[in-house]
Amino acid sequence: EVGFSENPTEALFLENRERTRTERDNCEVTLSEKNEEWRLAKNEGDRIGEAITSNIKTLNTLQKNKNNISGRVTEIREMILQEIHAKPEEIPFIGELIKVKDSEKVWENSIEKILHNFALRLVVPKKYYRQVSQYVNSHDLQGRIVYQRYESTTLLTNFQFRGYNENSLIEKIEFNPKSIYSEWIKDVIIENYNYICVGDMDEFYRYGEKVVTKEGLVKSTYNKHEKDDRPQINRRENYVLGWDNKEKIAAIREIVKHLQTEQKDVIQKTRGIEAKIAEVGKRKDSFNDIFKLFTRFEEINWEETARTIQEKKEEKEKLEAANSKVKELQEQLQKVSTALKKLEEVTIKSKDKEIFQIEQVEMVAANKRLGDAQSILKATGMVDASLFEEN
Repeated sequence: EVGFSENPTEALFLENRERTRTERDNCEVTLSEKNEEWRLAKNEGDRIGEAITSNIKTLNTLQKNKNNISGRVTEIREMILQEIHAKPEEIPFIGELIKVKDSEKVWENSIEKILHNFALRLVVPKKYYRQVSQYVNSHDLQGRIVYQRYESTTLLTNFQFRGYNENSLIEKIEFNPKSIYSEWIKDVIIENYNYICVGDMDEFYRYGEKVVTKEGLVKSTYNKHEKDDRPQINRRENYVLGWDNKEKIAAIREIVKHLQTEQKDVIQKTRGIEAKIAEVGKRKDSFNDIFKLFTRFEEINWEETARTIQEKKEEKEKLEAANSKVKELQEQLQKVSTALKKLEEVTIKSKDKEIFQIEQVEMVAANKRLGDAQSILKATGMVDASLFEEN
């Protein structure tokens, strides 16, 4: 499993044992790195999932309200409308009554930045002013809302006295003709947000205040300069002007589609990391087992063991064969011994008989000689005959 030789020499075994310790520690480091990689991927997946949920929620809001404004401010507006039983067109967002002209789209980003906060304000007519104020004051909105009381008086006369500039912001936007608040909003913009839209920096320097470039550099009152290039500000899905939100819905759908692709990639990446963690973990366990379970070369020296077993087996077979031969010889020896014993018994008996017969003959001869001697002695008178008789 770890790629080591299955039949190492003793020297290689000792070398591998030290290597096992090192590889086990390396696996531990890799596991730590992969776990951190998995955590980051999981966080990225969670972030993407939250972004998808948020954008789908925004889509639902846009499809319901038909404007470009979404988020918590729309929920607060909805609570207010339900409380005071008013219609959306009676308490609209300023942003849904203004749009950048199709012929001036190159200025859309800069105009969005200038009018963004103003566009998120609610217009509250005198009819609902007290009710709205009472509700907002007495409730925890869990968010921020800005509303402006509608005044029917116009400031247009003041604009006429200030002079006209064809590059002013007011010339690049249009107002919802169906709303009773359009002229009033136009006057407020002329009074407070009528920036000059300049095409180059020379023009930018020429005007003292309220100037904006296509790139979004803004010079406002009191010599304040600002440029906001944060991604969330520059993206179309964050635009708030207009009473037709088809473009914004299309943009957000593209974002959701892109996020879903990213989500699939992150899920695949996360699964790949999980598989790697499992693989490294198994490898680490294998190294750990090798190091703990096999401490001596003899424990895995299977060839030597097999050779010894074979030698002992052969020796046993030889001994068994020798034992069988010995047994056979013992049986033969027993037979020979029995036969020999019988032969000895027969031979001894035969010899005993023969000896007895010889002795008998010899005794007879001796007696004869003795008789002969007695007769001679008696005859000669040399010996007392009574002596022979006693003998």
